[in-house]
Amino acid sequence: MQGDRILLPIFPEYAKSILEGTKRFEFRKVPCRPGTKKILLYATTPVRAVVGEVEILDVHVGSPNEIWEITADAAGISRQAFNRYFLGHEKAVAYRLGVAQQYSRPLKLAELGIDYTPQAPVYL
Repeated sequence: MQGDRILLPIFPEYAKSILEGTKRFEFRKVPCRPGTKKILLYATTPVRAVVGEVEILDVHVGSPNEIWEITADAAGISRQAFNRYFLGHEKAVAYRLGVAQQYSRPLKLAELGIDYTPQAPVYL
């Protein structure tokens, strides 16, 4: 279905952890559109390619402290990194991730019709 996927720029180490299944939540400051079912993982510099995808099982929204309590055991990041990311924000979003699929060949953005480096989510 068109529009049910979102391409997210993610640091390569976090993309790798998602693909390995050790990071089971992805954190953002704004929730995705309703009906979004998959995240395409755009690993940022130095990789600069879409390395895989992962299904979204659930979306949690709350204060950073509430979200950390829900996600701490499978966050895939330290509390310090989490706090730095949400510093000054009253709301936090956590996507609970399902099965991840690593692509056999990373995709260049142009292969998805994207001709710029995304700094924010891109709906596909």
